Amino acid sequence: LIKPFGIEVQGQYTVMHEIQQQNQQTGQMMRVTFPVVQVDQFPKDPITSPLQSLMVLLAPTSGQAGPMGLPTVVSQAKAPPANVQDTVIMSTPGTSDYWGETEYSQSATYTPGVDMKAPLPLAVSAILSKGDKSKERRVVVIGSEYFAANPFLDEVAGYAQVGNSLVGVQAFPGNSELMKNAVLWLGGYENMIAVSPKANVALRIGNVRPGMLEFLRWILCLGLPVAALVVGGIVWFARRR
Repeated sequence: LIKPFGIEVQGQYTVMHEIQQQNQQTGQMMRVTFPVVQVDQFPKDPITSPLQSLMVLLAPTSGQAGPMGLPTVVSQAKAPPANVQDTVIMSTPGTSDYWGETEYSQSATYTPGVDMKAPLPLAVSAILSKGDKSKERRVVVIGSEYFAANPFLDEVAGYAQVGNSLVGVQAFPGNSELMKNAVLWLGGYENMIAVSPKANVALRIGNVRPGMLEFLRWILCLGLPVAALVVGGIVWFARRR
């Protein structure tokens, strides 16, 4: 179905994420791997641009035989058809704690030359015969079977005061927004794509340039203490007089 669109689902890879967490009994740091992907930065694209800083979670669900719907790699074909315009709309971070695992297990480790190195493409949109109204076709392929399942859409991270009522803050607001935006884009309604008020309840910080980030760090680490000392000195001097 998707071959004419120049998209490849590389199901032989399971996207893994390695984290370091503290052992509650020994207090030592331990390595843990999960088939779970968290993404909150996206390329400039009609579908994903409005999602910037909104968390998208790609993860399996529990089944009787174990986890189902492991996140996988979705990429552009090496030689796409000439009449296709495709775009990677979501990828993992390019850090070494993400990789595409060929032999999934809870203790899996990255094997150079066998596994796929990050960043890993997770979703691709494509247009076939763009501009020809009689032939144009669109498709969006996302490497997660359950990203729009209710458990992820209904997960609440907390509550925020909006007017006179408490509103639940979605833990993964990007999931529902990604699904909605993809459907609108498929229908050709790009002009209707926007972030819903419910998703905007989630507090988010936009992309911060490296220079600005460094400036903010100096302000927090040095500027505030110096300002406190200056104010304290002025108060002390005024009282002495």
